[in-house]
Amino acid sequence: MSNTIKNEARGLGGLEAGQKGLSSYSINKKKLTIKSKIIRLRQSWHLEIADFERFAIFVSRLFLDFAPIEVRARFIGPPSDTPREISELSETFLLLYALAEDKATATDTKYSLTEIWRAAVQLAGGA
Repeated sequence: MSNTIKNEARGLGGLEAGQKGLSSYSINKKKLTIKSKIIRLRQSWHLEIADFERFAIFVSRLFLDFAPIEVRARFIGPPSDTPREISELSETFLLLYALAEDKATATDTKYSLTEIWRAAVQLAGGA
């Protein structure tokens, strides 16, 4: 690491502080990117926001057997009582599922619903 980079990191409160700031920025940027892709998907399907959210919850519940146990526990109760963070997780899952399905159809490959759930949880920031 060059002295310039070390000095800049110290100016930000140390190397760890610089890394935390960068990771926080990266996480926020990733969430904005995912949200914009979700919006584009919803618009391409010509669905209203509430309809898309309900459909995402429906699809998530359909494949809930492949979700981590801690995610399954958050889906207990009627779909109308789904917490906001789980609705966002459902939308992320639906986006990844749609992308995987499109890619599988185009390239005649397979995908893992378990892996899609893991990626959705990671991108949505946990359950």
